[in-house]
Amino acid sequence: MARFTVDGTTLHYDDLGPSDGVAVVLVHGHPFDRTLWQPQARALAAAGYRAITPDLRGYGESEVTPGTVLLARFADDVAALLDHLGVDRAVVGGVSMGGQIAMEFHLRHPRRTLALVLSDTSAPAETEDGKVFRSALADRLLAEGMGGYADEVIDKMLAAYNVTALPDVAERVLAMMRSTDPRGAAAALRAAPSAPTTAGASPRPGSPRSSWSARTTSTRRWRRPRRSPRSCPTPRSASSRRRGTCRAPNSPRRSTRRCSTS
Repeated sequence: MARFTVDGTTLHYDDLGPSDGVAVVLVHGHPFDRTLWQPQARALAAAGYRAITPDLRGYGESEVTPGTVLLARFADDVAALLDHLGVDRAVVGGVSMGGQIAMEFHLRHPRRTLALVLSDTSAPAETEDGKVFRSALADRLLAEGMGGYADEVIDKMLAAYNVTALPDVAERVLAMMRSTDPRGAAAALRAAPSAPTTAGASPRPGSPRSSWSARTTSTRRWRRPRRSPRSCPTPRSASSRRRGTCRAPNSPRRSTRRCSTS
């Protein structure tokens, strides 16, 4: 475990594998910490990659920033960690909220992204109902702590049957959730409804102007261009379609001309 300071906040991280290996940053989701990625980080390091797993601010051993922490802040923390380690570009992966942070990183620092690995995450902006839910949950965590919430959602964090089939895994996941500082969890929850986080802000060089979420919800879906029509100018009978012929307008039935069958 190592640590560094960005904007007066101390953040912790693990850095496994060869220093000259391809860097892979794995970002945990809410309400977890960097130990979520231990099996994957060890496997990547054994395969020759440099696996970097940070504790997001407010999670794990990293210090809390009370109030609200935007996705953009988390993404810039990842960039600051890469600066600290002397890493220019990296594969950036994340699960759930970590995936949203990975997308925000790519938005804000596109030249530093070798690839994105996105798991169980979502790009569209939050709905109004979602905003109300997250705000209420943030208030609850601050008032009650993480214990009750962790017990309620364990069968959503794992498949319900695995809670009993894999008790060691379930206990590890519960321990991560229970140990999260409610102030850090609440700060992230309050920020998520604010996405897109960079709308209206000055874009970074080489990055699009609007946020990933805004682009996802407002950009038209790509469609394959239509081919130029090559059909007959008038409707054809089934028999003429089989023969590849069609009747000219107002012509006798026996008068036909060739036309495309495609």
